[in-house]
Amino acid sequence: MDLGLGLPIGNPGCLPDWARRAEAAGFASLALLDRLAYDNPEPLVALAVLAGVTTRVRLQTEVLLGPLRGTALLAKQVATLDRMSGGWSVSSPSRPAHRRPWNGPGGRSPTTTRSSGGRVGARR
Repeated sequence: MDLGLGLPIGNPGCLPDWARRAEAAGFASLALLDRLAYDNPEPLVALAVLAGVTTRVRLQTEVLLGPLRGTALLAKQVATLDRMSGGWSVSSPSRPAHRRPWNGPGGRSPTTTRSSGGRVGARR
């Protein structure tokens, strides 16, 4: 059985040490949350840093809020992370699970499955 570890987001400076220790302890994957309204690191940037201090552990987002990013930029970021990690990255694109008014970047509400599905398809 493979076990993964959700990394703590309260102190981004400690993430490289956590990643090294988790890899040495035999964890199969390390994951970070993607949250806009909280004081946490941007997950794709943080995972790119972790790719530089690990060699075999899978790096992933617990949820990646694709609608917060432009499709082309998201595709480029995920592809770059995958290459920098030696193919050990996994992203979990998501869309908002509710239909509340959107107050995020861009001002438009990206809540349709078609929108998220198009982003996932464009990434491939």
